[in-house]
Amino acid sequence: MKQILQTTLTFIAFFLLFGSLKAQTVDMTVQQGPNVDVMVTVGSSDVDLSTFENDLEQAMYAKGIPLGKLRVEAFQRSSISSDQADASDIFNNWNKMNFNGTEPPVHSSYTGDYFTFDPATNRVTADFVGRYNGYGYAMYDPTGDISDGSISATFGLSDNPYVHAEVGFIFRKVDNQNFYAYIIDNHTYCGNIQGYASGDGFPAEGIIKVENGSVSLLALNTNSGTNGSATYGWNGNRSDMFAAYYNGQVIDFKIEMSGDNIKISRKGGGGDAGTNWIQSFDINDTTHTQGSYGFYVHEQSGAYFKDINIEKLELRAFKDVLREPQWRNSALRFNVNLDDLEVADFDNDKDLSEILMRTINEDIHYIGWGTNANQSQFERFIQQNNDQGIFVNRDSGSWSTWMDDMAQYIYEQYQFGTVTAGEFFIAGTSVEIDVDPSQLKSNTANASYPSGRWKITHDETYFDNNTGKVSWDGLYLEDVPEYYEKPGQYTFTFEDMPTAPTTLYFHRKPVASFTLSADTGFINNTSYDLDGGANNGIAQSEWKWKSVDAGTTNDWVDGQFDKNSVADGEYLVMLRVQDHQGTWSSPSSIYVEKTAGSGGATDLPIAQFNILPDQLNTYSGNMTIAIEDNSVDPYGRTLAAQEWIVTQRTFDSEGNPTNTEIYNAGTPMTDFSAYNNVSADYIISLRTQTDTGVWSEPFYRTLTIIDDDIAPTIVATPASGNLDTDTDIQLVFQDENGGSGFDVQRFAKIQSASVPATDHSSWSSWSNSQSKTTSFNTGGTGWYIHAEVKDNAGNVGTATFGPYNVTLVVSADDDLAILDEDTVSDPIDVLYNDVYDTGATPTVTITVQGTKGNAVVNGSNQVIYTPNANENGTDTVTYELDDQGQKVTANITLSVLPEDDEPVANDDSFNLDENATLNDDVSTNDLEIDGDDLVYHIITNPSHAATFTFNPDGTFTYEHNGDESATDSFTYNFEDAVSFSQTVTATLNITNVNDAPTGANSTVEVIQDAVYTFTASDFTFTDDDPSDSFNGIQVISLPAKGNLEYNGSAVQINDMIDDISLLTFVTANGEYGDSYSSFSFKVKDNDDAVSSASYTASINASQDTDGDGIPDDLDEDDDNDGTPDTEDDFPKDASEDTDTDG
Repeated sequence: MKQILQTTLTFIAFFLLFGSLKAQTVDMTVQQGPNVDVMVTVGSSDVDLSTFENDLEQAMYAKGIPLGKLRVEAFQRSSISSDQADASDIFNNWNKMNFNGTEPPVHSSYTGDYFTFDPATNRVTADFVGRYNGYGYAMYDPTGDISDGSISATFGLSDNPYVHAEVGFIFRKVDNQNFYAYIIDNHTYCGNIQGYASGDGFPAEGIIKVENGSVSLLALNTNSGTNGSATYGWNGNRSDMFAAYYNGQVIDFKIEMSGDNIKISRKGGGGDAGTNWIQSFDINDTTHTQGSYGFYVHEQSGAYFKDINIEKLELRAFKDVLREPQWRNSALRFNVNLDDLEVADFDNDKDLSEILMRTINEDIHYIGWGTNANQSQFERFIQQNNDQGIFVNRDSGSWSTWMDDMAQYIYEQYQFGTVTAGEFFIAGTSVEIDVDPSQLKSNTANASYPSGRWKITHDETYFDNNTGKVSWDGLYLEDVPEYYEKPGQYTFTFEDMPTAPTTLYFHRKPVASFTLSADTGFINNTSYDLDGGANNGIAQSEWKWKSVDAGTTNDWVDGQFDKNSVADGEYLVMLRVQDHQGTWSSPSSIYVEKTAGSGGATDLPIAQFNILPDQLNTYSGNMTIAIEDNSVDPYGRTLAAQEWIVTQRTFDSEGNPTNTEIYNAGTPMTDFSAYNNVSADYIISLRTQTDTGVWSEPFYRTLTIIDDDIAPTIVATPASGNLDTDTDIQLVFQDENGGSGFDVQRFAKIQSASVPATDHSSWSSWSNSQSKTTSFNTGGTGWYIHAEVKDNAGNVGTATFGPYNVTLVVSADDDLAILDEDTVSDPIDVLYNDVYDTGATPTVTITVQGTKGNAVVNGSNQVIYTPNANENGTDTVTYELDDQGQKVTANITLSVLPEDDEPVANDDSFNLDENATLNDDVSTNDLEIDGDDLVYHIITNPSHAATFTFNPDGTFTYEHNGDESATDSFTYNFEDAVSFSQTVTATLNITNVNDAPTGANSTVEVIQDAVYTFTASDFTFTDDDPSDSFNGIQVISLPAKGNLEYNGSAVQINDMIDDISLLTFVTANGEYGDSYSSFSFKVKDNDDAVSSASYTASINASQDTDGDGIPDDLDEDDDNDGTPDTEDDFPKDASEDTDTDG
C-alpha cells in the first residue's frame, strides 16, 4: 500500500487593485510521513550501544526522515528532574554525609540541613558550613543506582566566594567509601585536588576516584602552566578554562556514563570558556560500574545547583517489548533485536505462534542484528512475520554499514508509508508542507497583515466523533502549521481573500478487532473507526489465515478462517480494515490451536487487549478509555475468569519508579476520573484463566494521564541589556516535559515595565509559532518585552524581559511581494520592517532594477513594480533607504505568479497536387505564450482524403483521394495546461493534374479481303478527369498478318492515331480465321496523355468465299452459283454442277 500523500493545492486569492480584479496563486505541496519508533532489545550480546541512538537517528535523517518524526530507544529511561512537581520531596529527602563517608555528617557547631531544595527557584542550595574536620559535605540519593546514563546540572554562585572552597558532583557511588566525583576548584593548597598552581586564583577541574576511602586523581585541567600527574592525564595549559570563583558565576556541566567510559562536558563560567559546550574529560575506568549520585560542597558561600536532570538507562529484552509495548499509536514500529545466538522460542510452534501474534498485532518490523550463527533462523522469522524486517549480519561489515543497512530499510518503509496524494491525513502526526513561492511559508507579516497572512478554519464537526476545535482556528498566522492534532476539516486562506478549494482533512486510523469462539469457531468482527461513520466507520475488511510451523514459512490464505474445516495444528488469523477515507488499519491477529486434546496445565491461554486512547489529558474532561479484549485460548478452552490489575507508576522521593496498585478485579477499569489530579503512567495488566484453571502470562498496556497544572515557560535571549535595533532577540516558548504541549503565544514591546492591558494594541496576535525572532525598531531606554504563552491545558505563562536600552541603527530589511503576470503590484510598504528615525522623513530610491520588470517609488515611499509583458518567476529589485544621510540598502523579492495566457490557434493553408500526400504541421503559426505543453485535437475530418492522420503535437499526414476537387479542409483546436484554443480551419488547396486514361482489351470482327474501318466503339476508354474523352490510340505493336493502315498509309509502331475513323485493317489476300491477328495499343485522351498500360486488339477474320461481303456463316449461297448451300453438294465451289445439266 504505497501512499508516497503529495498533495498540491492551488490558492487563488483575488485582490482589488485600482478597481480591477486580480488573481493571486499560492501552491502548497503537502505530504505526511509516519512517525518512526525504533526500540532495541538485547539477548546474548555485549555490543556497546552507547552511541546507537544518535548514530541511527543521524543515519535515518541523512536518508531523508525528519528528526522530529524519529524516536530511537536503545535503553529504557527513568529520570529525576529539579523541574518536576515533586522535586522538593525528592531532593529534601536525600541523605547527607561528610565527604570522608561519615553519616550523618558531624560538625562542632553547625546544626542545619547542609543542603535544601527551594521550590520557588527549583534550586538545591548549600549552606555555608565552616571547616571542622577538613572535609566538605555531600548529599546523595540513598537508593539511586545508575550504571549507564547521564547527569546534568548548572552550578552557580550567588555570593562572594570563599578562598578555600571547592564544589563537585558525586556519581557511581557504590557506598560512602567508593565513588567518583567531578570537582571544580580554585584553591591549590588543600582539598581533594591540590598542587596544580603556584598560588590561589587559578581555576581547575578534575575527576577523582574514592576507592575504599582512598582518594586518587584520575584527570585534571587547569591553565596555571604547572605540570603534575594524574592517572589519565594532566593538562596544565588548558586554553578554555572558566574563571576562578566569582559572585554570579554559572557553569553548566554534564556527566555521561556508558560502560567503562566517562565523559564530562561543561559550558560557560567566564574566563576563556566561552558560551558553547566544551568536552573536559573522556576517560575509561573500570573501578566503579554503577551506583548513586549527589552534590558536594566544601566551604563555599552561595553555592547552588539548578536545572538538575539525572537519567538512568537500562536495556530491554525482546519479550518485554512484546508483553509491555510502549509504541506511539501513529508510528511505524521497528524492533532491533541484538543477539549472538538463536532464539529458542522461534523453533517452537506454540511459542512462535504467540510471538507472531504479538508482532503482527503491534505491526512490528523485526530487524535481526545477529551473526552467522542465527542468520538462517532470523531470516526465516522475518518471512513468517509478514516479510516485515531485515537481517543485519555483525559477522560482516562495520558499525557504520550496520547503521546504514538499518537506516535504509527503515527509510524504505517510511517512504512506503508516506502519504503523497489525496486530501486525507492522519491527525496527531506532523505533515511536511512546502509553499511556492517558498517565502510565503513563514514570517508572512507585512504592513497590511501584521500578524501574518495565513488563516486556517477548522470544522471539528466534519466527522461524527469530534475532539474539539484547535485554539488557532480563524487566527491570522505568520507560519503555516505543520501539526494538526484534532480531526476535522481544515480550510486554508491567504491574505484573508477568497480561495479556490483548499481543504485538508485530518482523521484517525481505523482499528481492526475481532473475537473467535473457542467452541464454535464463530468470528465476530468488532472493528471500528474512532471518527465514526456508517458500519462503525469501516468500509471493508480483509481476512487472512495460515498454519504455523516453526520450520517453514507458510503463505497466508485469503478469506475467513473456518476452524471446523482445517486439520489439527497451530494457526494465525489476521484482519485488516479500511475506513471510508481509504486508510487501512494495522493488522489484528489471534493464535488458534486446533487439537483433539483439551490442553494441559502447561498449555497457557494468551492474554491480549488494546486500549484507546493510550493518553488522557485531564484538561479535556474525558477520563475514560475503551478496552478491546482479544484474549484467546489456542486450545479451545473457555476463558472463564480474568484478573485486571492497574498500577499507578510515579517517581518516588528517590527518583525511581514507585508502583501503587489501585485496581484489582475481574473486569477492566475504564473510568479514571478519580485520577485527574496527578500525572502518572497506569500499567494495565491482564491475566486470563481457562475453565480448567490454567492462567495465562500477564499482558500489559500503558495508559498515560497528563495532569498539567504547570504554566509553560518563556525564555528571551538576550533577556535585557544594551543593544542596537539590528540585534535579534530570540523568544522561545516551551511547555514542560510530559506536559500538555505548547499551544499559542503573543508578546508586546513597550517602554514600560508594566504589563499592557489584554486588549492593548501593542500585543501581537496569538501565534502558533514556538519560537520567534524579534527586534526593536525604535531607539530609546527602558524598553520591555512582555510575553504570554498558553499550553493545551489552558495554563498561561507570562514573563517580562528588560529593561533594554536600544540604540537606533538605521537598517533596511528585505521584503517580499507577490503579483500576477501582466499586473501592476500593489504599493509595497518597504519601510514597514525598516528602522529609521521616525521623526524625519526618509527617502527611498531604486538603485538596481530587476530583469523582469520595472520599479518606481511613489510619493508615499512605497514601491510599485510593473512586470514585463508575459514575464513571470522571481525578480529582485534593490532599494536604498536614506535617513538623513545614513544610507542602507535592501532587496525586494518579486514573485511574479504565472497567469495563464489563452492559447491562440490560427487558420492554416496548405498546397498539394491531386493524388499527392502531404506531411505538415498546423502548430507552426499557433501561439502559447506560457510555454505549456500543448495537445492538439481534430474537430472535423477532411472530405477528400484517401487517408488522414492527425497527431497530438499538431503534425498530420493527408493523402488526396485523386478526385478533381479544388479544395479540402479540416478543423482543429488545441489545449495548454489550463484552457482550449478556439477552433480554426486548415485549408488544403489542391492543384489538379491530368490523369492518364485507362483502356481495355478489345476484339474486332473483320471479313476476308474486306477493308475494316475502326470506330471509337472498338476501344474501351475511362478517365478520372471528367473533361477528358477518347482521342485515339497509340499503336504499340503491329499485327503479324494483314495490313493496318492509317489514312491510306501503313501504320508504324508508336504511331499516334488521332482520328480513329481513318484507321483500317484488311486481311492478306484470301486469308481468314478466328484470332487471325492482333496488335497492341494505348488509349489517348484530349491532352494526348496515353494510358500507362498497353492493351490488345484481337482480330477475328470471317471467310467470304464469293467475296460478296457477306461472311459465309451468314451467306445462304457461299459460292454464289445459284444453288442454295442447303442444296449444293459443293457450296463453296461455283464450278461444280452436281446435276450435270450444264
